Formats: sequence, C-alpha cells, structure tokens
Amino acid sequence: MKKFLVIASAALLMMGLAGQAQAFFTSDGTSTGTLNGDLLRVVYQLQANGGTAELVTDLGSAANILNGTSGALLSNTVSLFGSGTEFSGTNPTTLEVAYFAMSTNKSTFYTSGPQGGTEQNVSSTWIGIKGEIPTMYQTYAGYASGAQSAWAPYTNTNSYYFYMNGNADSTIGTFNGFYKGTNDGDTKLPADGNSINNGIFVWTKPGTANQTVVSTFTLETAIDANGNLTTEIPGAATPIPPSVLLFGSGLLGLIGVRRRDIFNF
Repeated sequence: MKKFLVIASAALLMMGLAGQAQAFFTSDGTSTGTLNGDLLRVVYQLQANGGTAELVTDLGSAANILNGTSGALLSNTVSLFGSGTEFSGTNPTTLEVAYFAMSTNKSTFYTSGPQGGTEQNVSSTWIGIKGEIPTMYQTYAGYASGAQSAWAPYTNTNSYYFYMNGNADSTIGTFNGFYKGTNDGDTKLPADGNSINNGIFVWTKPGTANQTVVSTFTLETAIDANGNLTTEIPGAATPIPPSVLLFGSGLLGLIGVRRRDIFNF
C-alpha cells in the first residue's frame, strides 16, 4: 500500500507539471512556431549606450497570463550577465525591458507601460504594426530553434528594436509610435537583487483613434543577486521548477527498478 501511494504521488506530480510545462518560442509544438498570442519579453541596451543585441523570451499565452494563470510564466528565467552572455559586465540599470503580444486574430494588442497608468494610441500606426508582428514572431521562432531565448541583432529589420521602436533612440518605448506623444512603454531594469512592476495594457480596439486604455494587470520583473532575470505575477503562487519534474520521473524509475528486482527475486 505504501509503495502504491508513493507511485501515485509521483505520477500525479508529473501530470500536474506536464500541464504547466511549455515549449518556448513555439505555439504549435514545433521549433518554428508562429508564437501568435504569446507575450514576449524583450531586454535590450540602447545603441547610444553601446548596445548591439536584444534578448527575447516567450512567456506563454498572453490570454492565460491575463487570466492570472501563473503557469504561463513557468521557466522564464534567463541569465543576463553570466559568462558568454551578451550583457556580461553590463550595468543592469542601463538595460530596457518591454512586453508585447498580439492575438492570433489581430483583434487584441498587449503592450507594457507604467503600472496603474493610462496610455493613448495613434490609430494610424496600427496598420503597420499588425502586419509586422507576425513576421517578428516567426523571426524569433527561427532564431530560437525551440530554445527559451534568442539574440536578435538590431540590424534585423524584423527585430523588436528595429521595428517597434523605429531603430532610433528618440522613439524608444513608444512601440514605433503606437503610443501617442512621448509616453514610455519600456522600463529600465532594476539593480541586482531588486524588482520593478510593469503595467500591461490590453487594446481590444487597437485601430480606434485616440483610444485611452488603463493598465489592466501587472507583471513583476526581478533580477536576483546572480543576475538572473525573471517575470512573475505579483502575489501568485511560485511555480514548481521543471527540475522537480525530472525528480518525479527519476523517482518513478527507481520505484520501477526496485519492484522488478523484488519480482525477479
């Protein structure tokens, strides 16, 4: 009976985690998925500050995150400043972070900005953005080859930096003019060991002229003492790390070996 309970517990653990696990940069189960509807996190350094690349991470379905599904943010941790990384030796406070997504039917647009703030759009820019984002998604899927993150050179015309911010420091944070005026959609990263909150704006009629939208939900962007970047839903339960899934499968394997030895005996 005791062995049965152990086996059942391990099986349930694996099934539960399997439901949360996600293939990053792949919305359709392949390494070249279109990512439609996925919320992307972009970290970059302004070219004026010596930046040469951007780091993009797929955080999962934007709709699921909006509904408070913490599992949508599972396994989004990346090392920003480790040996061999693009930002090695860089002060994190010189880096910018932005979030964006577009639904598959292009009827909803997600952008980042100040927590609890309001944003107003310029309708004329939506035509270009809704045509470019699917291409950006596909580009990132190709760079990642199924991995969690990807480096996209600023010179690539389908990158976030080049297109969404016009490849010019003067338009940083406006999503290539989608935000009216000089509103900032990007946020400077915090220092190691600190966090910041980003408001996420949901545009259900992004092509409507001068639409005003209030920040709908909040994401917390944090950097730990080791320079690892994470994004979480504030107050949500911390997801069980994927390493536990490996532990569960190993436990089942050991139990299977033990039972085989008993029966052989």
